[in-house]
Amino acid sequence: MPTSLLVHPRAAVLLLAAATVLTQANATDFSPIDFDCGIDKMVVVEGAPLWFFGGGTVVRSINASFSSATPDFDRQTGHGDPGLYQRKGRVTYKDGYVDQHDVVGRRNGGAGGYVSSSSQIRIHPVGEFFGGMRYYVVDFHSDEYDYSDLQGISANGSDSDTGVGPYLQLGRHLARFTSFQVNLTAGWSYLSTSHSSGSQPVARITENRTDHTYSYDYIADSSLPKLIPGFVNTNDQFFITDPTKAAPPLPLPTHSFPSQHSTLASSTLFTAYNTTNLNVNLNEVPIGLEVGRKAGPVNLFFTGGLTLNAVNYELENRFDWVAAGSSTPIASRVARDTGTPLKVGLFGGIVARYNLTKDGRLYFESSGTYRWVDPVHASAGLASVEIDPSSFQGRLGIGIRF
Repeated sequence: MPTSLLVHPRAAVLLLAAATVLTQANATDFSPIDFDCGIDKMVVVEGAPLWFFGGGTVVRSINASFSSATPDFDRQTGHGDPGLYQRKGRVTYKDGYVDQHDVVGRRNGGAGGYVSSSSQIRIHPVGEFFGGMRYYVVDFHSDEYDYSDLQGISANGSDSDTGVGPYLQLGRHLARFTSFQVNLTAGWSYLSTSHSSGSQPVARITENRTDHTYSYDYIADSSLPKLIPGFVNTNDQFFITDPTKAAPPLPLPTHSFPSQHSTLASSTLFTAYNTTNLNVNLNEVPIGLEVGRKAGPVNLFFTGGLTLNAVNYELENRFDWVAAGSSTPIASRVARDTGTPLKVGLFGGIVARYNLTKDGRLYFESSGTYRWVDPVHASAGLASVEIDPSSFQGRLGIGIRF
C-alpha cells in the first residue's frame, strides 16, 4: 500500500533554515553552547581554564565547655573507740589487746594482754615498787575519724582556642551567565586546638581525728623482769588490775583505776581539685557552590555548601584531694577518653580572588565564612565536655587556574 510523508508547512520552513545554518557552521560555533533560560543568558563553560586549584592557611576557633561531677572521699575508719576491758571477751586496740587472765590464783580483778612496744609501759606515779611489787602503767591507743557532709562546688567553665592550619581547594567553572558565574568547589583543611579547665575546686570535706588512750595498772613480782612486747602473761608477768570489779590480792593505790582519755588530735579541711585537658584535631572536607562575578582584577563570590567533619579529641581528667596547708595530694585519680566522631555541617560566606597575572592564571584568595557543626560530647572521670566547632573561619592562600 503506497504511503506519503506529510510535513506541516511551518515545520518545513524551520528544517530548511536549520539545514542552511549547518552547511555554513564550523566547530567553533558550538563552544560555548548558549541556552535561553528565560531570565538571563547562561553559558556552559567548556573552554580553558575550567579548573582552579589553591591552598594556604586557615584560621578558626573551637570552643570547649567543661563541667564536673562531685568526687567521693575515701574516708578512713580508724580503729574506733573499743572502750575499757569489762572482764569478758577481748578488747583490741591499735597497739595490743587486753584479754582474760588465765593464770590460776590471779583471777581477781586481773587480766592478761599483749603490747606492741615496750614504750607503752611507763613507771607508775607511786614509783616502780609498791608493797613489794613492781608497779607500772600500761597504755593502749586507738583512733577514730568523723567527717562533715561532703560539700560539692560548681565548677562549670569554658575555654576557646584558635587553631591555624593548612587548606587545599579544587574547583571547576560550571556555568557563566551574562553578569555572573557559578563554580563547584571541594577541599580539605586541618587545624588543632588545646583547651583546659584549669585547676578548679569541686568539693570540700572536714575530717576530725580523735585519739584515745586507755591506761591500766601493771603489777608484777619484783623478781620478774620488766614487761616485754608479746604475750607477756604467759609466765604470770602481766597482771592488769581493775579494782572496780574485784578485790585485788594486794593493797593498791587509791587512784589505781583503769582510765580512758580522749583528745581531738586534728581537724583537717580537704579540698578536691579538678583539672581537665582537651586536645582537638579537626579535619574538614567542604563541598559547595560559588556564585559571583568579576570586577576588574577581583572575582567576588558568595559561597555555601556542606561539610564533613572528623572531630578527633583526646580528653584527660584528673582530680586530687589536698589537705589545707599542703601541696601534696593524699589521693589522686586520672581518667582518659579518645574518639573521632563524624559530623555533617553547613557553611556560608564570601570569597575574593585577586588576579596576580594579566591572564588571570595566578590568583590570591581570601575568604570569610561561618561553619555550622553539631557539638561533640565526651566524658572521662569526673569531667564532661561539649566541643563546639561552629565558628567563623578565615582563609588566605594562592592558586592557579588551568
